[in-house]
Amino acid sequence: MKMEIETRPMPDYTSIRVTSELADELHALKSRGDSYEDVIWRLLKQAKENED
Repeated sequence: MKMEIETRPMPDYTSIRVTSELADELHALKSRGDSYEDVIWRLLKQAKENED
């Protein structure tokens, strides 16, 4: 059996500290399969759209 494995460079990660309350709010906005990064990007996109 032959198996191909794709390797990608590791992305740069930065940790941020948030209160438990904010962590709960972010978790509530997640959909199945979403990461917290997905949630934050979605919120930033919505904020930008509301500015225009």
